[in-house]
Amino acid sequence: MKRARNVGQKRLIDPWEALDPHVLRLLRRGWPAVFRRDLLPRLPVALLDGMYSDRRFGRPGKDLYTLLGAVILQQVLDLTDAQTVRQLACSIEWQYALNIPDGAVSGAAYICERTLWEARHHLVNAMLDGRDAGGIIFETLTDELVRALGVDTSRQRLDGTHVQSDMAKLNRVRILFRALRGFLRELHREHARIFERHVPAEWIARIVEPKNDGVFGQSKPSESRERIAELGAMAAEMEARFATHATVKAMASFELMVRVLHEQCEVTFTESDELVVVERPSEAVSSGSVQNPSDPDATYSGYKGQGYTAQIAETIPPEDDGESSDGAALRPPNLAIHVELHAANAFEGDALAPAIDRMVPSGNWPSELQADAAYGSDENVCAAADVLIELVSPVPGEAHPSARKPNNGAGSSEKSEQLDPVTLNEFALSEPIGTGGEATPRIEKCPAGHAPIARKPLPDGGETVTFDGAICATCPLRDRCPTRPRRSRIKRDGRKSRKQVRQQRTRSRSQSKSDSHAPRPEGPPDRHFRATGKSLRLTRRRAIQQTDAFKSSYRWRSGIEALNSVLKRQFGFGRVRYRRFNRVRFAVKLKVLGLNLMRASRHEAAKARRSVTSGPTDGPSTRRRPTRSQSRRAHLRLVPRPTYAPLRSILANSSQTALPRHRWAA
Repeated sequence: MKRARNVGQKRLIDPWEALDPHVLRLLRRGWPAVFRRDLLPRLPVALLDGMYSDRRFGRPGKDLYTLLGAVILQQVLDLTDAQTVRQLACSIEWQYALNIPDGAVSGAAYICERTLWEARHHLVNAMLDGRDAGGIIFETLTDELVRALGVDTSRQRLDGTHVQSDMAKLNRVRILFRALRGFLRELHREHARIFERHVPAEWIARIVEPKNDGVFGQSKPSESRERIAELGAMAAEMEARFATHATVKAMASFELMVRVLHEQCEVTFTESDELVVVERPSEAVSSGSVQNPSDPDATYSGYKGQGYTAQIAETIPPEDDGESSDGAALRPPNLAIHVELHAANAFEGDALAPAIDRMVPSGNWPSELQADAAYGSDENVCAAADVLIELVSPVPGEAHPSARKPNNGAGSSEKSEQLDPVTLNEFALSEPIGTGGEATPRIEKCPAGHAPIARKPLPDGGETVTFDGAICATCPLRDRCPTRPRRSRIKRDGRKSRKQVRQQRTRSRSQSKSDSHAPRPEGPPDRHFRATGKSLRLTRRRAIQQTDAFKSSYRWRSGIEALNSVLKRQFGFGRVRYRRFNRVRFAVKLKVLGLNLMRASRHEAAKARRSVTSGPTDGPSTRRRPTRSQSRRAHLRLVPRPTYAPLRSILANSSQTALPRHRWAA
């Protein structure tokens, strides 16, 4: 029977007041107080409705708030199932955070490992309106922290970090061996008769029975080609035997074995229907291939390795990066607003659009989003501008010259051929014209300072500009200019195309009918330059990113690397305890939620310390805590300086030799 207590109900006598005042102060200044006050009433316990019946008879189940809170805190503190059960039953911090004052007496603070596993398994696979349960928990509780702490989400930064699941790194021989062994073991366990009928007896000792990888795991690198071919032949034989067997073909292990076989080997048939299996070249194996049969969802990144990639967006502090003018209010902490898991081999730039789609409905979408050059494509900038988000990111790649080389005829000298051609970066551009992603600058002047005499817009937002041929003929940059005269395009064999002939006939007819047609003036032809909308926008961005204003604003982006480091060092983010995409995604989102919880608790503790230090005065306090060196010097001033005066008087009256005077004696 489903049971959920009213966590918002207050008691006439607070049972936690019976604790020692020092213990209670530690609880109220730590993460348990923030979790109990801000997060516990907002827990989406509706995600656990499917675990228990709605009927009002039967044995009551565990409290949903306690169960969901235990699942969240397990990922936040990176604990095993056994450690989670013990912490919930014995830790006063957990019981205070979940508001279970009599948990150790009534048994409300105890759950078995099986109940914890079933709750986590239910949440991993739960979906609500197309959203995963981990995402719902993260967004709901993060929104509450943003509201409670007054965090400004108008400026954010986005970056990706590598996440590795709990799997071993295997070579190609062991990947193929474990995929084949997994299928044969499941077939022997689920369908013993089919196994005895179709699997050769000699395979049992070599593939099924060994606990480790057997002889295939001990093969030398020089033997890998023969081992892969041998294992591939076995897997191909199993695929051929069960290709029409509906029961075996529906097994997940059979599908995985077939996938690994075709990723690692090339299977062909000769004219006599003889099966031939050879090793696929390493460069032909895709980065999305299976890295370990225990986690078939993991992929490979060329510079990060096997696993997944987590995309995280974090708030940026205000420009002043300090306290308010009166020194009484602390700056709110930086919180992670968005987190999503992607494949390791996925391009990071493709993760920007899904991130924006998730942030906009929640209301925490920024007006300025900073990211590295991997996200700074023109498509991403335009997509962000369509929803009024300014993407601050360097242009990926280096500035390249115009796609069209200088076309100056035979008059160019050898010296001019050695000079670099003029690029679009040297043209004078105007401010962007348009709104959103359609805003594109226009060409105002050429590098020599001449304005175009005509312009023709292009469908992609670019334009074709025309410059006066008489001016271009005397321009000192003519040999390097990327413009070209408008001439009829002749085929290589000297013949005109059908379209050109048809246009020439139409032009001649119109000229014959018009008696007032003015003849074309003599002189050099006008020169034209075509610039696409993408090239114009990228050129303007390259010019902006060289300014001091851009560098001063973009310096905040690197701060997100500290967040990635903290997640991996304190929350077990580098290698999680689970495998498969859904489980890793659930753990990753709750660990980032734990980071927000710890930052919020440190902020509340700092506020409490400041209130104690400032005292009950109405105005802001100017008192500062002394440094360690200042405290040490003050302590030394209070220590009396030693003296040897009594001892010297005794020795002076005696026949013994007087002691030498000490350098720091009185």
